[in-house]
Amino acid sequence: MQDTNTFRFKIHACIRHAVYWIRFIRRQEISKADNHFGVVISMLESVLSYEEARDIAPTILDIFQAMMEMYQNRDYILTADYLEEGILPILRQKAEEIVQTLEAPSVEPGYLVEYTSSATTTIAKEIHGKMRYLHSNGCPLEEADEIANCWEEKGIDRYIVVGLGLGYHAVVLSRNPLVQVDVYEEDEKMIELAKEWCDTPAGLWEKDNINIIHDPDYQKFAKVASETEEDASVKICLYHPSICTIRKDALRGKMQNLFLQMDNSARWAEFFRLNFKYNTTNITHEIGELKASFEGKTVYLVAGGPSLDKNISLLKERDKDAIVLTVGTSLRRCLQEDIKPEYAIITDPKVAVHAQIKGIEDCGIPMILLSTTYAWIARDYTGEKYIACQEGYRDAEKLAEKNKWNVLKTGGSVITTAVDLCIQFGVEKLVFLGLDLAFTGGRTHQGDVGAKIAEAWELQVPDINGNLVGTSKNLNLYREWIERRIAEAKREGCATEFVDATEGGARVEGTMISTLKEFLDR
Repeated sequence: MQDTNTFRFKIHACIRHAVYWIRFIRRQEISKADNHFGVVISMLESVLSYEEARDIAPTILDIFQAMMEMYQNRDYILTADYLEEGILPILRQKAEEIVQTLEAPSVEPGYLVEYTSSATTTIAKEIHGKMRYLHSNGCPLEEADEIANCWEEKGIDRYIVVGLGLGYHAVVLSRNPLVQVDVYEEDEKMIELAKEWCDTPAGLWEKDNINIIHDPDYQKFAKVASETEEDASVKICLYHPSICTIRKDALRGKMQNLFLQMDNSARWAEFFRLNFKYNTTNITHEIGELKASFEGKTVYLVAGGPSLDKNISLLKERDKDAIVLTVGTSLRRCLQEDIKPEYAIITDPKVAVHAQIKGIEDCGIPMILLSTTYAWIARDYTGEKYIACQEGYRDAEKLAEKNKWNVLKTGGSVITTAVDLCIQFGVEKLVFLGLDLAFTGGRTHQGDVGAKIAEAWELQVPDINGNLVGTSKNLNLYREWIERRIAEAKREGCATEFVDATEGGARVEGTMISTLKEFLDR
């Protein structure tokens, strides 16, 4: 068994290093490939020296001879092809045969350790009666290498990682011995299993620059994240499979929300930068100029939910000194209903948002734009434009501080941003229309913008009548954010009256339920 296990490690290491070398070639990192080629050859020779490899040795040696000829001719592409298409499939097939001869690992209930097709180990964890895998069933170290490549940044000398699994991603991330990797894991049993089953040449616990911290409720992580928030040499990384297998529902939900926020931020970082640069250069007005227009007024905040179809036409009966503030998705609908909003607001950084103004660029409605809103909105929209700086985006915070501008809490969506603006500007009444935050009638949005969706909701929440209505994780996050913002405003003495005149959708705590007609009559 010991010899078989040693051969298992050898063939796994050979596969992994061959994959690394092929990746260097595909990326045109020729110097790295040349430096690493000797390692691949040494690994391959070591594998073929074992008795267990006698059946594959002749075929591999034939391919190996042709591969070396191509390498000596500096034909890197064909060398990589010989390795990838010729030798690697044979090694992987042999690895699978080896795994079939090994006894299945015996572990604790609720956990499953298995050998993978590359002759290493992976682990699954039970949550809500289902097993969820934390690593690939192919080659976990290849997978970990991809993760580390995404996480690594120049100038970072300390990584704070949430989620351990068997630790493969931590091992790869720590490949530079001068970089510190601190891993926070809430599941003590997972830490014990990682000690036993992490299949790496450099053991997880033998590396001086890896620190594993048991953190049952991630309070230690929260503390260190707060302490290092302004430290540009520290980066926080969340390991998604570990977060998805947290068994405490509330903690899992909290960490999944954090992952979503960080994922969106990383995904749009470069877009944010370019949008911010254009908008701050080309938009001449700032939202602080509008405070006097909002203060003490009734504001009808028009969202884009499907219930807007029920009552939007009644907005024509509003008092003449009331303000209609519409999100971009409903601006066109307001104009079609012969309702001229006082203001519109768009916050999305994505290219697709440009469709919201296509054909109505000259409508003349003053537009509030977040500093990172898609830049071509500011370029193409001819009406007055007001820039809004947001909390949580450092460049915007610095600009606002320099100019003594307002800073908005955004909450992740246009409607949450608009809520904060109205609260900060001291409106007397904030009346919501189209604030479904749910799939009322199985639809996503109002009018032609809305699409019919299948009844396979991510979750259900109470609606305004006490029944359950389907919604998505994102929409529910926005609802919870609005509830928290309203509660916070009331604690701080805000006198704004919050009225939900949506006439459908999810119940938003802190608002008074009313039909729009009842409110107008009142």
